[in-house]
Amino acid sequence: MNTQRRFRSIRVLVTILTWLVLVLLTLWAVAALAVDVRVGWLRLPLAVLYVPVLGVLMFRFGRLGPSSLHTGRYALEGSHDH
Repeated sequence: MNTQRRFRSIRVLVTILTWLVLVLLTLWAVAALAVDVRVGWLRLPLAVLYVPVLGVLMFRFGRLGPSSLHTGRYALEGSHDH
């Protein structure tokens, strides 16, 4: 019984840490959109729309949507010149 409780505690801790990392990466992505978009009038709308689109993808595709979106976003962020 004690082993099950320990594994459950570890699983909860890992889940919390994973969500914390994802929230921080999302905030970083929003900030990057607000700063890096070259068309000035699109900066704020894209940054504001990013989070609701992420939410819709999470609802629609479950676990696959957000991780795919994050991976794609970071791939695009890394592909252009700063």
